[in-house]
Amino acid sequence: MKIIIENSTWNNVGDAFYQFPMYEIIKNTLTEHDVFMFDGPIYRAFKISSGNFFKKNALDIRKILEADIFVFSGPILGNNFIYHYAEVIKFIKDSGKNYMILSSFGDSKSHKENVEFLMKYPPLAFSSRTKKTFDIYSKVTKNSYNGICNAFFISKVIPTLNLNLKDYLIFNFYSTPEPIIDFNIKENNIQLESIKIKEKKNYFNRVLRHLDFLRNHPIKLHNKKIIRTVHDISYKFSHLNFGRKNSYLSYNPLNYLPLYKNCELTISDRVHACVASLSFNKPAMLVGDWGERAELFQRLNIQKVNNVFLPTLEHQINQEYIEYVNWLKNVFK
Repeated sequence: MKIIIENSTWNNVGDAFYQFPMYEIIKNTLTEHDVFMFDGPIYRAFKISSGNFFKKNALDIRKILEADIFVFSGPILGNNFIYHYAEVIKFIKDSGKNYMILSSFGDSKSHKENVEFLMKYPPLAFSSRTKKTFDIYSKVTKNSYNGICNAFFISKVIPTLNLNLKDYLIFNFYSTPEPIIDFNIKENNIQLESIKIKEKKNYFNRVLRHLDFLRNHPIKLHNKKIIRTVHDISYKFSHLNFGRKNSYLSYNPLNYLPLYKNCELTISDRVHACVASLSFNKPAMLVGDWGERAELFQRLNIQKVNNVFLPTLEHQINQEYIEYVNWLKNVFK
């Protein structure tokens, strides 16, 4: 069979952090099948609004690909699921092909219509990245799995370089302004229990972010170099992309991974920046209120000190990986 895996919605680099491991896992697990990548919904990848006049000009290549099984993933089971996926799923099922939804998330507010649709056009298999999502959607197929986000498997399946750089932190914020961060140092190590975050909230942030480059963004904090990874690569303005010192952007999402692998600590308001760091056994601090999306940390028994997730996951990730791979194999028996 030909299995194709959605992997293109990189306006948010964090999407690639679960899409690439998913591709590697399926390719290396189901070796008797041919595994490829394909595009996610155009409207999701390029943020084309539902009322945009030019959306009618976009070619949806998914309907002309020769494949037996399509794999969709991520936080797609929300208000836009029907808009983004219903048409192509109907096409897949009506053509006698099949699809899977893996490493998925859906908030508890917009699930009724989604569940009704999936019961009518059931996937071959479904896996979640939060327990709440599993409880809502597990009934849509007999092959349901209560799993973790595939991004936790980055360190297991994606070869990643080391860096000739030590003693650096990652700041990763898409909400502006960047908070003021401080901590104490003891024997060159950060005292995690002393980290202090002073957030600057302002109702006019959408406007003020265009002036954020005028602020003084430090290059170091104590003796620690600061590297600022930017996950939102869809901006066309240099003052948003490179307005802060030591900003890092790349059109290749895998190029971000050496930074997370070798950092001393990640502080971010993006869930998947923290997941990438933890996968490489490095501590991470999630700032802000992420609500249900932050529940992807709950299945793993992650210890915390002063809201910093501690890197004690290697054994848990290994066990989750074994169970997930075995489940995939059984789906295809």
